Amino acid sequence: MGEASKFVVNVDVSNIVFWACQNFKDIIDIMAEKNDGKASGRRRNNSQMKSNFDMIMRLKGTWFTVEYKNQSEEARKRHWKVAAIRPESAKDFKFRRWNDMTGVAGPEITVDEYYWQQYRHKLLNPDLPVVQTTKSIKKQDKHGKTVLDTPIVFPMELCTMQPDQRYLHKLDEKQTSRMISFAVKPPDSRLQKINTGLRMLGWDKKGFLDLCGLKISPEQIRTEARILEAPRVVFKHSQINPRESGKWNLTNQKFFAVNKVPLVSWGVMVVNSANDGQPSIERSKADKFVAELVKNYDEAGGLVKNPNPVVHLRPGPKDLATEAQHFYDKVKRHFQGMRIQMLVFILPNTNSVPYLRIKKFCDCQWGVFSQCVQAKVTEMEVYQYMPNLLMKFNAKLGGVTNIIASQHLEEPSTPKPTTLYRKDFGNTSITPPGISREAQSPMNEPPPTMYIGADVSHPAPGSQAPSYAAMTVSMDKTATRYSAAVQTNQSRNEIIPARNLAYCLEPLLQKWKNDVGGRRLPDHVYYFRDGVGESRFKELLETEVANIKQIFRKLNGTIAKFRVKFTVVVAEKRHHIRFFPEGGAKGGADENHNPLPGTIVDHDITDPRGNDIYLCSHRALKGTARPTHYTMLMDEAKVPVDTFQKILYEQCYQYIRSTTAVSLHPAVYYAHLASKRARAHDISGPGGSLETPARLARLDMERPETTVNQGGKPEDEWIGH
Repeated sequence: MGEASKFVVNVDVSNIVFWACQNFKDIIDIMAEKNDGKASGRRRNNSQMKSNFDMIMRLKGTWFTVEYKNQSEEARKRHWKVAAIRPESAKDFKFRRWNDMTGVAGPEITVDEYYWQQYRHKLLNPDLPVVQTTKSIKKQDKHGKTVLDTPIVFPMELCTMQPDQRYLHKLDEKQTSRMISFAVKPPDSRLQKINTGLRMLGWDKKGFLDLCGLKISPEQIRTEARILEAPRVVFKHSQINPRESGKWNLTNQKFFAVNKVPLVSWGVMVVNSANDGQPSIERSKADKFVAELVKNYDEAGGLVKNPNPVVHLRPGPKDLATEAQHFYDKVKRHFQGMRIQMLVFILPNTNSVPYLRIKKFCDCQWGVFSQCVQAKVTEMEVYQYMPNLLMKFNAKLGGVTNIIASQHLEEPSTPKPTTLYRKDFGNTSITPPGISREAQSPMNEPPPTMYIGADVSHPAPGSQAPSYAAMTVSMDKTATRYSAAVQTNQSRNEIIPARNLAYCLEPLLQKWKNDVGGRRLPDHVYYFRDGVGESRFKELLETEVANIKQIFRKLNGTIAKFRVKFTVVVAEKRHHIRFFPEGGAKGGADENHNPLPGTIVDHDITDPRGNDIYLCSHRALKGTARPTHYTMLMDEAKVPVDTFQKILYEQCYQYIRSTTAVSLHPAVYYAHLASKRARAHDISGPGGSLETPARLARLDMERPETTVNQGGKPEDEWIGH
């Protein structure tokens, strides 16, 4: 409903990926080349194909035609559906031909031999796997007994993909980049395409709408929006007012909080190129990079006691796992029992497989914080990449980039650490940077508000991988730092069951009580939930939220009165509402004609029965800005509307690794990143298998992580515990 009493039809453009209409062999060659980086050539043997079999199986369910010499017109027009890609090649797959004259099956023959004998067609690639269709040849004897049941198969090189078939699988990095480049359109271009599509719908013509007595206006809804005032961004010794830009920079700024434990035990590994086994950069460039990193971190306020880390650079064709383990052991020996504080990896390219393997080693096997950097960025001017790198580096070591002025209470302090030198690893450990007891809320003050975020991520269509539920909890007074836990969820189920809620939340809430709340639970909790459709709102409140309350009551005990009040908010990004400001800068638009950060709409296009808003908190550098749709499902604390909207907007300015306001509340943003990172920890994921169990990964979101990007926009990666 919208405009108080009218139904609203949402019209927008959508982009879909289709299979290319080409020969199966060419499709497989392209997929294999992307997967293993090898040139396809004219021939690819069966062993090479088997290494890419998971990718080949994406052809299952698609429709194709076949073409060969001396083919009948009827056979040329027939369409077939892929049931499976057989592991056998055309030279290996054998079947028995049925003889209608004798009523018996003849001797076995290979597919390669069949096409030569029957059609005089010589296969050029008989080593390729054969394509099995959903049809088969069945013959019975005179008694009705099945004497032949052979699946119909075709050589891969004879199969051609039919047009207009959707590609339902996950895109790789390059495909995603090309898709984004194609789909991202500025507001003016997007609106033009919407209007073109609207005319194609022909709603203004007489038809079924008239029969139903309906009339749809071709004009877009015009409504009034408000622009919230941007908060001031607070650093160690200064403040910045981003105003309408929604961004700022770190030039001459010192982080609001830095590492309390000086950086001593750390190492840098230059990862070899997969093509030639040579290091991605030379030793001199690696040393220069380390020097610049130390220099700039010191200028930003960071504490570096040892500016000379262990640098590991060894050419050769060794497997990444072997070389990484050698590097870890080398650093460990060098610092003689000290806990390793940081491992930096310089990667040769953007290939996600080595990146995810490294993260899995560090997260699940070694328990060490890590930072990955692309080799090419180390050759750029320092100012182009160093600020982004330093934010992530500082966050891992326990620091805070900035907070917002309305949250400016005091600098988060850190527990007094035990010595870095540990004699007994079983009894002594270093307390992770967080909020010390000195920073807890005094008993005569109310405990801070707690922010919880939750998200459930699902695997790509067709994948048998599990879904993952991730939950984050703010771990300081300013809601700047977060901790998280991740657990496998029921397959493709959006609601988090009670068992997973208890596993994720109980340890985090206990930590919050000890470190932040002064051994008390908060009086007010914001629960931000991502990815729940409107049809499941009622279920969310009756099961998930009810179970969360039960966990709080359990931790509250029977001595103190339970007084925690909940505000439950669903955040949604996957919608097709877009804003097109009129009047240029005077109408609230930026130079790209996108709405300014802080633009909020809470009427006309919202649900009159509920409490929902559309908030555009970020500045879109490319394409058309997509606002986040926030729906408040429960508000036991009776938060004033203006206060609620201000909290949503301002906290987007203290995402710990960005110098821009982000488009989604950080509690939900971190939960999304946590669930994505945990997928790499799975034994069947891209990180591969480790000896340590990886299906249940306890993760520490206090130290978000990413590969370095150059544009100031946060990447969708993070660091685990």
